[in-house]
Amino acid sequence: MDKEIDFFKFGFLVKSGVRGSEMPTITRSWNCLYKGRTGGKLPERSMRRNTETVAADGGSGDFPALLGRMGRETREFAAGIAGSGEAEVVHRTRVHAKRMRAFLRAVGRGDPGLFGQWHERVRLAARRLGSAREAAVLPELMMEAVREAPAGWREGFRGWADGWRCEAEAPEEERREVAAEFERWAEVWGDWRGGDWSLFEGGLRRVVKKQEKLRRRAFADDSMECWHRWRRWLKYHGYLCEMAGIEGRAHRRIRALAKKVGEAHDAHGLGVRVVERFPAGPPRAFLERWSERRMRDLLAAARSLAEGKC
Repeated sequence: MDKEIDFFKFGFLVKSGVRGSEMPTITRSWNCLYKGRTGGKLPERSMRRNTETVAADGGSGDFPALLGRMGRETREFAAGIAGSGEAEVVHRTRVHAKRMRAFLRAVGRGDPGLFGQWHERVRLAARRLGSAREAAVLPELMMEAVREAPAGWREGFRGWADGWRCEAEAPEEERREVAAEFERWAEVWGDWRGGDWSLFEGGLRRVVKKQEKLRRRAFADDSMECWHRWRRWLKYHGYLCEMAGIEGRAHRRIRALAKKVGEAHDAHGLGVRVVERFPAGPPRAFLERWSERRMRDLLAAARSLAEGKC
């Protein structure tokens, strides 16, 4: 018989009418993961990462397997960013750095030395690639605004966008520095023996609690700064779920929310950057207004999604 189940998916209640036998993994794992009923072990399930499948028996032996996989991926990203500054390589490298930060957030309390030594270094490594990422994304967003602009301004906007795109290739020196940091971090993945799933589980709980606190603050304050902070921790939550093999509706919703708020942050960033880069006048004012309107529309959509209205 179908039944309606209330479950805490990622910091707020969501109702879902599902069959008990068909509940997504995260709902079956909820009591174990978020209410501490595992005795320090994750429940039995399959951990899927890319095309690799690792059978998880809930024992501590799987935690080194996670570390080993992350170490291999970190080396691959180090080689990738050292050899190419293309936009997609930059994007994937920055995402991997954020996954590393999520892991550090999870295990940092159990190993403060590890967190203190590496979290800031990983953050700065990703930030070195931030300008190249902006130059790849924001001009494309500007071209969306061009479709709504007066015809006489469109050629000028295209010229602005083309000039900006020239900065999308990450400088070689910065790429080498990021690759070197990733290589050092890959060694840490391989050598670290400071934790197990119980430490990871406690970190996941703390991340869930923190992102719920930031969600309430974002909803109350409604500033882009607060929304962006919530998104950062929401993504930490999503990355940790991926590492633990927790998949299903909840994880998909986490990703959808993070994407909405990320797009709003890009719109906000466009409004800020056009003021810094382009001369004052009606065309720039149009872009500022367009960016503000788009940001507000996306935040409204994110709020509706979070509240289960869509």
